[in-house]
Amino acid sequence: LLFLFVISCAVGAIGICIASIARNFAQTNGLAMLLFLGMSALGGSWWPLEITPVFMQGIGKLTFNYWAISGIKKLILYNASLAEVLPEMSVILLIFGLFFCASYRLFKYD
Repeated sequence: LLFLFVISCAVGAIGICIASIARNFAQTNGLAMLLFLGMSALGGSWWPLEITPVFMQGIGKLTFNYWAISGIKKLILYNASLAEVLPEMSVILLIFGLFFCASYRLFKYD
């Protein structure tokens, strides 16, 4: 549950950052779709990264989805402990921190 909570926090921070950048709902929707569908395709949400070319596997490791799916796979398929998913959790927390700080700076307070 802790791993899923960290994933949820990161997704929320990414969403708030997108909302901070966009000027209206249509832009928010378009940016979110572009970002999340792109990350899904490159990060291994749609197909296993192992079947993709090596260059795509490298690009996939730069996405949020790769780290979330990697950690969930370890927990579910290999019955890993929380200590074994700390690398994935650390990257996701880093992503959370970056997007949280960016959205804090970009958010327009009225």
